[in-house]
Amino acid sequence: MPRSSDEQTTTRTVRVPHRLRWWGVAMLAALVAVAAASCGGGDDGVDTATDLADTWVQAWNDNDGELMGSVFTAGGVYDDEVVFDEPDRTFTRDETVEMVESVGSMVTNVRRVDELAETDDDTFTFDCEFTVLGSPRTATVEIELDGDLASRIEFLSSDVVEG
Repeated sequence: MPRSSDEQTTTRTVRVPHRLRWWGVAMLAALVAVAAASCGGGDDGVDTATDLADTWVQAWNDNDGELMGSVFTAGGVYDDEVVFDEPDRTFTRDETVEMVESVGSMVTNVRRVDELAETDDDTFTFDCEFTVLGSPRTATVEIELDGDLASRIEFLSSDVVEG
């Protein structure tokens, strides 16, 4: 049925200024990026653990207890089977600071030899090489994250490198 002239509608084209279109596109892109990051689509845990591992290495090499303490949460635990050759030897964050300052010079030439691997939610491991009192060794280090810091670091599985 044909429409009467009273029922006809007029279509108008609204022109959006060019700069407003680009602003809208930029805002949409920013929202998509924020949504992707908040959905856990990034490598934040790996990046954080890598930074903490590198700080841990530097703290041993610099014999810097304060730097070592900076990687731990207030209630963080350092489990060190390597330096003292005692299973289940643990230290609080403050005890770790004191330990590294008093015996850290025994541990030298520490270096990470591989990338970190995620073994569980917020838990990462890596292998390292180092020297204890002139004896070359290898070990596995495990880092458990609590936000941006470590709630636990285990320095374990030490093997003397045969020459």
